[in-house]
Amino acid sequence: AQRRAAELERDEPYESVDTCAVDGMCETACPVTINTGDLVRRLRAESPGGSVRAAWNASAGAWGVVTRVGGLALSAADRLPGGLAEGATALARRILPPDVMPQYDDALPAGGHQRRPGMIGTGRITGVYVPACIQTLFGPEGGTTSDGVMAAVSELCERAGIALLVPDQVASLCCGTPWKSKGHLAGYERMKGRVVPKLLRASALGALPLISDAASCTEGFRTM
Repeated sequence: AQRRAAELERDEPYESVDTCAVDGMCETACPVTINTGDLVRRLRAESPGGSVRAAWNASAGAWGVVTRVGGLALSAADRLPGGLAEGATALARRILPPDVMPQYDDALPAGGHQRRPGMIGTGRITGVYVPACIQTLFGPEGGTTSDGVMAAVSELCERAGIALLVPDQVASLCCGTPWKSKGHLAGYERMKGRVVPKLLRASALGALPLISDAASCTEGFRTM
């Protein structure tokens, strides 16, 4: 019994904290509507973060550079001979902690394009559009003729005869989910301090609706 208890104690942090999606969907199935994700976020914030937390918190101050470098890295990996990038990351994961070094997969697309401020569509501005930063990290799926989500939103606006404003310095803006979900509260507050004033100014203090193109980003902006 003691051995079994020790095994459970050893495995519990990974099973209940490290791998939780923290999206709160468990609340929809819970008979007493408990959101375990809120608890897990608190536990992650209370745990020692070390150099990984410091790096995440620092990235909030240079998010535009971080996402662009990530996209360029994926584009470079996409041009390498088959299996080379996959093998290189597999080797790196033997040296570095696996949770720090992602495993590259040949099925991943090349990197995307950096988000730029301005106006999309035609006509009167009816809203503020913040493209998801994942569009900088990942381009359209290989083998498709799509130009990406932002291009699709722009085409929809043109057909509808409306325009959306993409705010200044959009490349450095994020909904904060990467920090909040991992319990990196300093980075989250740093990003929040940048995002909220810019979106309030762009939307004329909320007179214009805010639009994003990813459900997790929409939830993140609403929480902010």
